[in-house]
Amino acid sequence: MTTGDLFDDQHPRRRARKSDPDTSHEAAQHVTKTGKASAMKRRILDFLRATTKPPMTAFEIADSMGVRERATVGRRTGEMEKDGTLRRLAKRRCAITGRSAATWEVK
Repeated sequence: MTTGDLFDDQHPRRRARKSDPDTSHEAAQHVTKTGKASAMKRRILDFLRATTKPPMTAFEIADSMGVRERATVGRRTGEMEKDGTLRRLAKRRCAITGRSAATWEVK
């Protein structure tokens, strides 16, 4: 399977839990239909392939990419782990939040 196949969203996974409010389901449907989720996954993958920095947390990735909605990168990194494009590494203190967070690398 190519990265293009992984990001085409022809068979999107549920991006909202059953217990989430309707607004979350609407947002999940929107990012899938518009291709925004796929585009962000591609941006993250391209960034991580090009960076010389050590493994980073999702918030550090977002900050380095200039993404204002940092939680968006966190959601996509989790999806990318399930897609098999990213590997979750050890937790460490995030330079952005100061909290413990997983770091990520390209598989």
